[in-house]
Amino acid sequence: MPALLRRPGFWLVLLVVLVVGAFGATLTHKGKARQAAESAARAAPTTPYDAVAEGKADIEGGIIQIASRTAGVVREVEVLEGDQVTRNQVLARQEDDAQRLAVETAEANLKALQAQVQQQQVQLRYYTIAAPTAGVVGDIPVRQGMQVTTSTLLTTVDQNETLEVYVSVPLERAGDLKLGLPIQILSSDGGQRLATTAVNFISPHVDDQTQSVLVKGAVRNPDLTLRASQFVRARLVWKTTSGLVIPVTAVLRISGQYFAFVAEDANGKLVARQRAVKLGSIVGDNYAVLDGIKPNERVVVSGVQKLADGMPIAPAP
Repeated sequence: MPALLRRPGFWLVLLVVLVVGAFGATLTHKGKARQAAESAARAAPTTPYDAVAEGKADIEGGIIQIASRTAGVVREVEVLEGDQVTRNQVLARQEDDAQRLAVETAEANLKALQAQVQQQQVQLRYYTIAAPTAGVVGDIPVRQGMQVTTSTLLTTVDQNETLEVYVSVPLERAGDLKLGLPIQILSSDGGQRLATTAVNFISPHVDDQTQSVLVKGAVRNPDLTLRASQFVRARLVWKTTSGLVIPVTAVLRISGQYFAFVAEDANGKLVARQRAVKLGSIVGDNYAVLDGIKPNERVVVSGVQKLADGMPIAPAP
């Protein structure tokens, strides 16, 4: 061993140097570790991560088993293995002739039942009696609880706003009938005109009981002065002419000849002069005068049965 190493002071100095070197080395290593950790923290940011456990797993689903809903013979398979199909695509067909026949039979039975239902519905409506038109209800002879049949009269509905007049024309005047002839409707005594219409129908045949021809005319009746089935007098106007008329009370018939008395002046007095007249048809309460009386002549209209030619008369007050 060299003399320097045997000196006690040398080992002390060497120990201090070693301790200091070791400490310096330690400090140097720790400083580098700290710098490396800070550098890593800056280079790799914090990210979330999952805690997982691994093991075996099975995939379920995806396979749909298909079977027929009814037993039968397969007639045709319409797909191949590995084909891609869509929803509701036909895969196979079974023999269905018997089932088709059953469906057709059921449909025929259904149609028959539907027809029966419709018939019964129509029949059901017959149990409710409704007015066929607007009008006034007449007498109701039935009462609640009474048994009725199809021939039982329940009531009537009168529609008097529009009526139809039936006129029987003697066969002798049938040749003069034509559509549009005026018809005057009079009261039963002939004193009041109730309505006026025109001929809109002429019967093509003759009534064998009355030997007359039926004519019809529509009658507007807004005031309801006429009623259905009412008997009235009717006057057909064959033609319209201007002429003289005298009251029927002014006519006297002697031996088939018609006479009337005309008032004339005789020496300042009125006397009755008998005139033979030719008359036409009756118009209301008057005769149409065809000959025998001139316009503006005064005619005696009452008491003619007591008169004679030349008798004095006086005007009525």
